[in-house]
Amino acid sequence: MKTTVRIMLLLAIMATGVLMTDNLYAFTPPAKSIREILMQNVPYPGYQAKNPANGEVEVVFTLSDEGKVQVKSIKGSSPYLENYVKEALSGICCTGVVSPYNQHYRVTFTFRMT
Repeated sequence: MKTTVRIMLLLAIMATGVLMTDNLYAFTPPAKSIREILMQNVPYPGYQAKNPANGEVEVVFTLSDEGKVQVKSIKGSSPYLENYVKEALSGICCTGVVSPYNQHYRVTFTFRMT
């Protein structure tokens, strides 16, 4: 009888702990911080008379434990924009961002000349 009560109490404590850690990321969403960092560090590449930079680039990346952006895949409408975005992302460090382990992010950059 005592063993059954102890096991049930232990399971209830474990379930409460799982629920509390599961909701931890709901209270600290990383997407807003990452979005702000990307908007600041990947601006429009600039105007070139022969090759205006218009198009889209879709990037899938993860964040390392040190906060470095690790590009998993990249595809875009022009190789120039793909290289530009890849180089810009390689210099970004997101050390203050809380991110779940091995979380993949998919971001589409749209560059338009106005």
